[in-house]
Amino acid sequence: MWTSFFTVATFFLSLARNLVPVFLFEQAGLSEFYVGVFGSINFAGMTLIGIAMGRVGDKWKKSGAISIALSLFIFSMVSMLMTHDTTALMILAFGYGGSAVTGSLVSSLVGTIAPKARRGLWLSIPQNLSLLAAFAAPYLGGYLYTYSPVSTFIVSIAAVSLLLVFSAMALRD
Repeated sequence: MWTSFFTVATFFLSLARNLVPVFLFEQAGLSEFYVGVFGSINFAGMTLIGIAMGRVGDKWKKSGAISIALSLFIFSMVSMLMTHDTTALMILAFGYGGSAVTGSLVSSLVGTIAPKARRGLWLSIPQNLSLLAAFAAPYLGGYLYTYSPVSTFIVSIAAVSLLLVFSAMALRD
């Protein structure tokens, strides 16, 4: 169940991820410098929020930490579409980066439920299937972007919103 969830989540999280810098430059009007700063802050968010979400997963529930990461994605993407303010976008970059830890959280969950003798196999299957999904998603994202830059993000936000509801209701640690 977690493998399927992770594969679908990776697809929709990756749908627009590669197009964020293009969107920030073309639609939000950020200079190349600020697009780069956005990327750096994004990685800071991955690092610091990733550590915090790992702690949340250890202390409470890993599925809860996954829900928080998906919520960060939805909030940051919706907000990015609604503002062109450079300062606000830089703050959003941090949360957007934090949403990228979903894969690490799923891997840590799978690691705890996998049989010890086959843990490597159990970890490699969801990771490799998610990479396959991540390979395919930018093609669709780019296609949607040519019709409307916002459409790629709306599809991604809508799908991740459904995944958030599904993860809260159906998936358990």
